[in-house]
Amino acid sequence: MAVIKQVAEQAGVSVGSVSKYLHHPASLKPDTRGRIEAAIAALDYRPSPLAQSLRTGRTGVLAVVVPDISNPFFAETYSAIHRAAGRCGLGTVLHTTDSSLGALKDSLSERSLGQVDGAVFCFVDASAAVTAHLGRIARTLPVVLLSQDLANARFDLVAIDVQDGIRQATAHLAGTGRRRIAYVGGPEAGRISRAKHAGYLRALAEHGLAADPGLRLAGDFSLGTGYAAAHRFLRQAAAPDAIVAENDLLAIGCLKYLLQQGIPVPGAVAVSGFDNISLAAMYEPALTTVAIPIDRMAAEALAMLTRPRPAAGAEHCRSIHRLELLVRASSGAAQIPPQVRQVRP
Repeated sequence: MAVIKQVAEQAGVSVGSVSKYLHHPASLKPDTRGRIEAAIAALDYRPSPLAQSLRTGRTGVLAVVVPDISNPFFAETYSAIHRAAGRCGLGTVLHTTDSSLGALKDSLSERSLGQVDGAVFCFVDASAAVTAHLGRIARTLPVVLLSQDLANARFDLVAIDVQDGIRQATAHLAGTGRRRIAYVGGPEAGRISRAKHAGYLRALAEHGLAADPGLRLAGDFSLGTGYAAAHRFLRQAAAPDAIVAENDLLAIGCLKYLLQQGIPVPGAVAVSGFDNISLAAMYEPALTTVAIPIDRMAAEALAMLTRPRPAAGAEHCRSIHRLELLVRASSGAAQIPPQVRQVRP
């Protein structure tokens, strides 16, 4: 493998000129640049990442932090950021928090912070303690949040309006004639869950529908919780004619239960999810869901991370994305047979 000294000899320039070409090519005369480019091509020279990191103090690696890699949405989010980083010539390293402040502190310790050039935090449920920890990290590294917290002004932010996303899904179901719309979500204390549930309540109010406490179940964001929710909802004397879920895994869990019981979807019960994971379109029936533009968000996060660091006290970058409802086969006009309304498995 060629080294920088060989490139300099081939081009008839100094090692310093080659180094200047690699970092500030515009500072060289066109003739000098041309000779160095020809030498690099002839020798198939590639700069050593280790040498570059020692020389510049940069690693060329970004930390990407997600709550839980077992959720396909977070796996797909990491992949989108990894692709965007690759287009910028950067690598990524994955960290998971398991929704725990302790795990977050362990994964991004003072030692590990020196091994990355920046960090993207993806939909971390930012309590006051978590936000304080992110602030400490931001004093050392550039930090960008992919978040649902539209009011956050402490960090560079690429955000989505999850409340409006759930409002769209609930309004769609109400608009097709559904009147008893159940709701299944994550932990009630979580900020993301609270914002989504507020969107559900808003849509019900807009369509003159009352919220029934018996048609809400809170748990984790898993297939199992969705399955259990559908089982509980369908045991009621006045069963729901639709279910809104806070994510696609919950919605698919609901679909699994309904289809096992022979309950027509969407004829008897319509279902809507959130996230638009790859499985949502492939499931049968295909899942109506709220799509998050994760590729665009990843590209914007990388643009924020790779810009020159602003002066202390400068305003942070903000980019807010509205979400799109994708209507598929799992929702439709209400066609509810009386004998199905009171199914008690």
